[in-house]
Amino acid sequence: MLRTAPPPFPRPILLTLMRTRRRSITARILAPLALIAAGFAVWAVVQGGGLDSVTKDSTTTTATTKAKAKKVKAKYTVRSGDVLGAIAVKYGVSIERIRELNPDLDPNALRAGEVIRLRR
Repeated sequence: MLRTAPPPFPRPILLTLMRTRRRSITARILAPLALIAAGFAVWAVVQGGGLDSVTKDSTTTTATTKAKAKKVKAKYTVRSGDVLGAIAVKYGVSIERIRELNPDLDPNALRAGEVIRLRR
């Protein structure tokens, strides 16, 4: 009677190796996808404070910006180190408009404590 050689591994070990290999292939596919999803979540939080900001309608942002621009102070007191351009940007008023409202103002020689009109 001819005897056949025994299998190189007992059957339970062979099945365990096959299951492990199948799991590692799945992990190789899912791990990069999970990394991308985590990266997107971090990006969304850093950009606007959460996932709601990613889907926010742009018209709401525009309306909010316009509402903030209308709340311009009537007067501004110059502080040390201020320049006219920075004041104009901060309050949403053009430099020409500030010079128009303050004809005696020298934009190159602002003094701390000087009061500038920003609107009528």
